[in-house]
Amino acid sequence: QSTLRSGTSACKGVAGRHRTDAVSRRQHAARQADRALFVWGTGVHLLDAMVALAGPLELACPTDVHRPGDYGCIATLRGREGLVAVVEILPVSGRSEERLRIVGDDACVDIWTGSAHPWSVSAFQAGELVLDESGPADEPLDLRNGTYNETEAFLLAVLEGRPLPAPSIADAMVATTLAAKLQTT
Repeated sequence: QSTLRSGTSACKGVAGRHRTDAVSRRQHAARQADRALFVWGTGVHLLDAMVALAGPLELACPTDVHRPGDYGCIATLRGREGLVAVVEILPVSGRSEERLRIVGDDACVDIWTGSAHPWSVSAFQAGELVLDESGPADEPLDLRNGTYNETEAFLLAVLEGRPLPAPSIADAMVATTLAAKLQTT
């Protein structure tokens, strides 16, 4: 969540219609047992971030899913107003990374989540770098990937008797259902 907040606020200063998204989830040497459900079990988090930024997405056609190797997935998704989203979820690419790219009219925002490396956000508009921020290299993993903030918000809500923080179960089901479809198509 903390990475998304940084990325979302970064996007507000970049003008232009949101046209396309691309997300990549690559892992170096995923364990054999993890590979069979890698798209559903690991890719769901990145798909959730993508849906939060782009709105509802769907697999328009089963032929839009490609399987390089035995366990990965590269797919083309469709969203509102003609938005096209490309998803790469690859368990053994030789490198660990999670990245979202949002492209609009004369603008591009890259968000590298804090899952494998410190988070960073860069934005270009009209060929100029307008934002370039990143997290500290020594930031602990639970802070950099948002786990700490999510856990804190959940525990405070329970302790104080408040409603649980967003996202709701219904919100999470959009990406979960999409990940399951990508896993089985």
